[in-house]
Amino acid sequence: MARFMPASNLPVREGRAGLDGMTADFPDVSQLHRSEWEVVFDDFRESSGPTVSGGDPVLASYFDDNAYWVNLDQGSLTDAPEILVADGHTLASWATDAATDEGYETQAVAEQVFAKANRTIFFEALVGVEDVTATDIFVGINEIDNNIVNPTGGAVSLNNGVGFRLLASENDGDWACVHGGSTGGTVDAGDAGTGADASIASGALTNFVRLGIKLEGATPAITWYYNGVAVQTDTATVFDKLSVPTFTIIAGGASIEILWVDYFMLAQTRTIL
Repeated sequence: MARFMPASNLPVREGRAGLDGMTADFPDVSQLHRSEWEVVFDDFRESSGPTVSGGDPVLASYFDDNAYWVNLDQGSLTDAPEILVADGHTLASWATDAATDEGYETQAVAEQVFAKANRTIFFEALVGVEDVTATDIFVGINEIDNNIVNPTGGAVSLNNGVGFRLLASENDGDWACVHGGSTGGTVDAGDAGTGADASIASGALTNFVRLGIKLEGATPAITWYYNGVAVQTDTATVFDKLSVPTFTIIAGGASIEILWVDYFMLAQTRTIL
């Protein structure tokens, strides 16, 4: 896991996906100075980091064996997400069983941020969803919690959380901008954009979308970015706990559904004393 993301470290085929459209409000991570920012960037190209067993896990068991992550099966699912190496890409892959209301809730528990006064938080992920009309998805940050997603119907319940949600019940592929502070009560701040079914073939990531979030302050002013463009703003209730990168997927029907994540980035300004 790289602490900083120089532009030169981006995979060649994905350089534009990682940089195109970024503005001064949502900067290239390589421009964030070490003295001012704490930055994490994970493109899943290697299984580095401390693990439960004390050694690097093999890619197939990355999320089960890596102490950086906590993975919870939803419904009767007993599988685990994995690292997919195919067509010149290395991605995190969440594939459900062919069963309605089954899936995963996965959190990067070692990468924690705290929304507070005089601090700014950025989160970004490049993701693809195999079927955007048949899958319940949440991508963003939330406190460490084992009850973020209701497997029946896919409803998202956020606490100290903000991100993007897809619902199979809406059957339209629209990514919604959602948040919930310390008092709970998930708020839908409006749609970000309409996704399309993603695929991976011949070195191309087709219909992947870049989901970005900016939070400012303890009662955070939030801006959502869709493919680098600011699409919604809102103010959340106060955040009072640490938040971590969170990825969830629930199958909306009796078919295997897949969430791919090419990379995620989490950055926060250092505490001002």
